[in-house]
Amino acid sequence: MSAPLMSTRSSIGSALWSLAVRARDLAKRHGFGGPLEKAARRIALRLMPPPRHEIQVTIPTGAKLGIPAGTRSARSLEVGRYEEATTKWVLENVRPGMTFVDVGAHIGYYTLLASRLVGDEGSVFAFEPLPRHFEALRRNLEANSCANVVALNRAVGRAAGQALLTDEGETSYLSDAGVPVEVLSLDEFFAARGWPPIDLIKLDIEGSEAAALGGMTGLSARSPHLSLVMEYFPEALAREGVSWSEIAEELVSLGFRRCVSLDQDLREIPLAGRFASRSLLNLLLTK
Repeated sequence: MSAPLMSTRSSIGSALWSLAVRARDLAKRHGFGGPLEKAARRIALRLMPPPRHEIQVTIPTGAKLGIPAGTRSARSLEVGRYEEATTKWVLENVRPGMTFVDVGAHIGYYTLLASRLVGDEGSVFAFEPLPRHFEALRRNLEANSCANVVALNRAVGRAAGQALLTDEGETSYLSDAGVPVEVLSLDEFFAARGWPPIDLIKLDIEGSEAAALGGMTGLSARSPHLSLVMEYFPEALAREGVSWSEIAEELVSLGFRRCVSLDQDLREIPLAGRFASRSLLNLLLTK
């Protein structure tokens, strides 16, 4: 295939992917996600599979993100439509001097965003348990000279210990089989550092959110202005046998009083009562 033809095909593919992401986000915004969203993603990945080689993209802060071969979110990152609502909120609200904690940092998208936004006077702490994702994170931090980031190859839970991590390619989660990983709690980690005030935590750990929340009571008590961006993934919560009411109870005990969906134009989500969205959403919690 000639270079011009390949370029045209790539451009058409990127445009189609961008349209598909916009359609998915629109459906999610109006409550029509869930199974439809999952089926659309499968079809899109079949039509435009992830790159077979590592690619590099420029993210909104100007940092360069290296994306390993086979990463399913690569196409969305490539066309600048990865978690647009959450990205927009982070860009507008993370400021110089803040302390940002990225739990489930993956290859470093939000870690890199935050590193540029908080600047030299701020700090970023990134936790990623899966070794190959952590290696990609480490390479991205080095490539962007992120001196204000502390990255750890650890899972985050209720207490320190060991666990097994199931690797499903793009995602990984704690289970009874898989790769051995070390677990720490945010309370134990930040107590050892003298309890620095934390401004924002991003929590994306595939159904283990309740355990991580249970291990940050001291941190939350010492951070009165703490905000939390947390993934709500109903399929992962069901796999772990955790209900929204259990998650909400942990959140309220930590002092959070308001919850909105970043993917649904800041729609209010109840912290008391029933919530049964079938869509994968990023939620914003504030005190």
